[in-house]
Amino acid sequence: MTKQNFLHELTVLYTNLLFGEFVKTIDYKAYGYSHKIFVFKSKRKKDAHCTPLNTILMQNYLFKKYSKKVINHIFLHELGHVKTNFVIKLIFYILIIPTILLFFSSIIIIV
Repeated sequence: MTKQNFLHELTVLYTNLLFGEFVKTIDYKAYGYSHKIFVFKSKRKKDAHCTPLNTILMQNYLFKKYSKKVINHIFLHELGHVKTNFVIKLIFYILIIPTILLFFSSIIIIV
């Protein structure tokens, strides 16, 4: 299994567990940028999402309800998270920084 296939399967599993039913993938292009979008169907209010795997999820109704321009902006917003590794950095700051602070505070209390 290649890395791309593994990421695909992991994203589908992530989508099905947390958001709703996986529908399909789309190779989406807007303003010179392209990326694969995982389309899902759900009754949740979450319309689009950048996963910790740096993949993009979008609800299927967005493509029917909104204009191409609006979808392009949603896509570019989520792509910005992918390009800056926003989710990975967020996980780092939420998990690692408090752990380091807790470690140093325990050293200060012991000394």
